[in-house]
Amino acid sequence: MKETDKTYQLLQLLDRYGIMTRIQIIDRLTITEKNLRLSLQKLEKLGFIKTFKETSKYAHYITTKGSEYIGLLNFGYVQGDKQPNLATLRHNLMMNDAIVESIQLLRKTYPDNELMIVTEREILAEKYLDLNQQYRGKWLRREKAVVRHKIPDFYLLITIDDEILRISYELELTRKSRHALETKLRWYADQKKHGWITQVCYVYDDERISDYVAVNASKLNLSIQFYRMGSIQTRSKGD
Repeated sequence: MKETDKTYQLLQLLDRYGIMTRIQIIDRLTITEKNLRLSLQKLEKLGFIKTFKETSKYAHYITTKGSEYIGLLNFGYVQGDKQPNLATLRHNLMMNDAIVESIQLLRKTYPDNELMIVTEREILAEKYLDLNQQYRGKWLRREKAVVRHKIPDFYLLITIDDEILRISYELELTRKSRHALETKLRWYADQKKHGWITQVCYVYDDERISDYVAVNASKLNLSIQFYRMGSIQTRSKGD
């Protein structure tokens, strides 16, 4: 496939995001529904993607073979022939929507500034590359599992006054245990302290969860920006 081919561009898109609905694909790729359907069929026949159907909705996800064909991230959405975890799948699909909303929100204030998305898979690929050089076997698998809890759901990098600001986003749909939340918030506080990120933004759909996060963040003097899914309205909590 040529890089200018829509089917190749579709595979690239699925490699970056891992899993997407057809609507999410069309929002990001200029392609007709008919050609999208044909491209998806071609990629599935090649073993580069698989399709998950829940009721009347379809979601398409990258396989290891498909990711290795692109040659950048080199890992599939799931391991081997496993079925996607339903809770993780729903989280990832909502995360795709959260990325779009987060960009729209930034564009309200900074309509023309240069902006770049770094997806969870792209963050993981960089971390995995480092781990692959340090560990082997069961130790590598363990460290890869651990590192998943030490990354955001995605970054948005925006250039303002010749300075690149890195904003970490966390999609918080369920209430974490206090220990799990404190561990993540301490990690964010450390990232900010060292200047590796500029701002932390939590995306939520339940006010009780955002309040729970805010209370724990305030104990660490960690300032967090919050916005509710579907509202594009922000509020700050913490000092």
